[in-house]
Amino acid sequence: MKGNQPNGLMWAQVLTGPKNLQYKQVAIPQVKPDEVLVKLETAAICTGSDPDIYDGHEAYMKLMPFVFGHEPFGEIVACGDEVEGFEVGDKVSWWFCFGAFAEYVAVKPGKLNFVKVPKEVPAVEAPMIELVTAAVRAVASANIDSSSRVLIVGLGPGGLVMAQRARILGAAKVVGWDLYPMRREKGLTLGCDAAYDPRSENIVEQTREFIGQADVVLDAMGDDILPQEPTLDDAVKVLRRKGKIVSFGHPKRGRRLNTFNFQLKELTMCSPVQERGKIQELMVESVGHVAAGRLKLGELISEVIRLEEVGLWLDKIRNNPDKYLKVVVDINK
Repeated sequence: MKGNQPNGLMWAQVLTGPKNLQYKQVAIPQVKPDEVLVKLETAAICTGSDPDIYDGHEAYMKLMPFVFGHEPFGEIVACGDEVEGFEVGDKVSWWFCFGAFAEYVAVKPGKLNFVKVPKEVPAVEAPMIELVTAAVRAVASANIDSSSRVLIVGLGPGGLVMAQRARILGAAKVVGWDLYPMRREKGLTLGCDAAYDPRSENIVEQTREFIGQADVVLDAMGDDILPQEPTLDDAVKVLRRKGKIVSFGHPKRGRRLNTFNFQLKELTMCSPVQERGKIQELMVESVGHVAAGRLKLGELISEVIRLEEVGLWLDKIRNNPDKYLKVVVDINK
């Protein structure tokens, strides 16, 4: 093993059961031959999934108890003998693995999408590389080019990254829909040509007047909270014949969709890119865009908090979507 393996206890946020997050001391992980030990500097709360995981999402119940958080950034302080391509002193981030809300975490670089983070990326922005990776996977499935007319439904952190990525790819027009003025305003500064409130009675006509017919819809909403859940159906009305919907959001109730209109237009719905090798390519490319300032992650930060405050802020984020985008955790604050 290279580097130094600290022993003893560390502070961590441990999810022991639904709605039971405990800030407590646990043992510092001991590095295995195929692992690195990362001293975490910052982490970020995932606006889309962390509140649902905290509530007891069925996909994660069997993992409990575990150290919460999956948007990490830190420095490798110990490196197992079987690890290749990384060494002590590297600043790193990765997608997707729990353990970010702690002072240390042991990670297997050979089993994850794992990247070095250059010094040009500020520590406060670096944990959002995980968010960027998730979002650009969706954009990759959309096959956007210079002729593409893009509708992004939901301008949360993921949707705002998608808008920037669509611009980098040269999309002809980008329109965003969101319920909250703050998010629509952010959309207009981060890549959207126009941003509309989906509650508008003429949202379809308003969008068509600006964009014509969309080639692709990026569905980045959580639950549709409008009466009768009309938002995706309205987006379908904006799509051209044989257009595409990329499903990215994680609504608890699923998504209401009029299948008649979907079939009549011969539409396609697909997932974000899932192939690990492609994800790694997108992740490395995106880190370069963040370092160069082409992906503006600092614009997404609403608050920087202490590790002990994570539980409090999960509720704040859930209850105030009109105020908060990304909340970053300073592990050493």
